Amino acid sequence: MALWTKSQLASCTAYLKTLYGPHFSHLRPNSPKWIQLSRSGTVWDRIYDIRNDAPWKLAQRSLASELHHVDAIRKRGEFRDLTKLGPTLAQGPIRYDNNMFANLAWKSCQIEHNSLSVGISEQIEKRLPNVSSPDLEDIMDVKLPCASDLVSATGARPDQRLELVELRNHLFALKATLHTAYLNQEPSTDNLLHDVKILSQILLRDTPHHHSVMYRKTTIQTKSDLYAVFPYPLEIEANMERWAKWTLNSSEADSVHPLIRAVWMTLYFMSVHPFPDGNGRLSRVLQAVYMARNGLVPVMCTPDLDRAGYIRMVVSARDGRPQEWCEEIVRATCQ
Repeated sequence: MALWTKSQLASCTAYLKTLYGPHFSHLRPNSPKWIQLSRSGTVWDRIYDIRNDAPWKLAQRSLASELHHVDAIRKRGEFRDLTKLGPTLAQGPIRYDNNMFANLAWKSCQIEHNSLSVGISEQIEKRLPNVSSPDLEDIMDVKLPCASDLVSATGARPDQRLELVELRNHLFALKATLHTAYLNQEPSTDNLLHDVKILSQILLRDTPHHHSVMYRKTTIQTKSDLYAVFPYPLEIEANMERWAKWTLNSSEADSVHPLIRAVWMTLYFMSVHPFPDGNGRLSRVLQAVYMARNGLVPVMCTPDLDRAGYIRMVVSARDGRPQEWCEEIVRATCQ
């Protein structure tokens, strides 16, 4: 926040007042009615209108032929064909492409300024323990190679210890959530919300940003999207419940292709931004799980996409223009 100018802060504050003022100005701050309205999360939900499917259906129509090709890949692939999230789950192990975990974790961390190579990601993956429990809480404290061991094993510099730990955590989160034991669980709103909190802790384990399972207690703004509106802290819990119910509502998803909906779900989570840190990496783990459960090979973006390009797609999608992000995911899937 120190990099923000006074004029930027004043502009953002004035903008938020125009959005929230009509709903709260007649209420006494921290009065029962004020708190009730805040905790309902309905103000942010109305402002953002995140579940409006019009821009996503428009992107889907423009990508109809490409999505037909994606479906052909899905039908002949080695993934289970789970076209809906629901109780009917196919049996048997899922076989992933070589180095898929290493590539996904590396790219996701690279987008967050991690400077390590995909080769180091592959070396770290080989040193991680196997995961077999479907309960993420059971594996939260599993012994993982420490930063010093990873420096020795990978040849990374000592000043890259934090980056090694971030990459290790991301790899471990992917191995846990993309394992058959986890994917074969029947998802529910409560389980999803619980697992999101556990995954947040796993991703930030042994880092300065490690936190409890509580949602953030502060307001946020981002320089990459000056007028992005994130829920105030009291609004987070209700909007996370809406996100989870929407994510698991397969009947609502019937008219939207699961690949398009995976991007939509990711944007929705990032827009709620529930935790103090690690929301971007967590959103991409959740995207990978959603894609796997819907018979799609988990992808994030094409190899050459950089952070600036990724942020540009997110900002455009938040403004109601998800076309570029959807095109990127289609290209990554078809490569």
